[in-house]
Amino acid sequence: MLRREFRAIVADYAKTVRAEGEAATISQANIKDKVKKSFIDMYQVTGVAFAKMQAELIKQAHRNLHTKANPEDLESEWILHMREFVEKRCGEKITAVTRHMYEDIIRVTRASFEAGADQGWGADKVAREIMQRQGQIDQFRALRIARTEIVGASNEGSMKGAKDFRPDSMKKWVVTMDGNTRDDHAAMQGEPAIPLDQKFLVGGDEMDYPGDPSGSAGNVIQCRCGVTYEPETSFIDSLIS
Repeated sequence: MLRREFRAIVADYAKTVRAEGEAATISQANIKDKVKKSFIDMYQVTGVAFAKMQAELIKQAHRNLHTKANPEDLESEWILHMREFVEKRCGEKITAVTRHMYEDIIRVTRASFEAGADQGWGADKVAREIMQRQGQIDQFRALRIARTEIVGASNEGSMKGAKDFRPDSMKKWVVTMDGNTRDDHAAMQGEPAIPLDQKFLVGGDEMDYPGDPSGSAGNVIQCRCGVTYEPETSFIDSLIS
């Protein structure tokens, strides 16, 4: 989704530049609106799916659980929750992504116009050059952002499902142990579970779960850790059992 928005921005930009490669109408505000929409879409799709999954796991593990709540009935509430989460908690991330995208577009467009001027290209050729150069950048960036944000969205969603169906659950940080594991995350291996309303202390950051935007970039970017809920069996437990 992010890459699609990125390419649309570049295509529009190619049509609105002056001969010297300066932007005529594009603004960071326009890019930020598109980035925010992509974040909301990604968090709603992922977060709601994991909220449903966690709620169903709790219901299956505790068939005598007395609750009138139903995952389908709460879907609209979860959709709204994820939107509000992005608006309130992901502002710094959205701003950073916007800035990097804008800088990439300016740099790529100017370089393409300079190449076009040297080679005598027409507008169509310059536009294709912009798209080709930008494509090499946005694939890496889109994947990096998606890997980071899907972890945050899935864990925010699963915790929301746990809170709504079993607020007395305990949560436990699950570490992906291999040669790429951060030292601070590896240190979480074997740490005891804590109540849902408490925060994990990870490398000096207080975090609700892996991918929590409250954490520093060094703790969050492309983190592969997860979270489980006790005594319930979580989706991650079923994968590694």
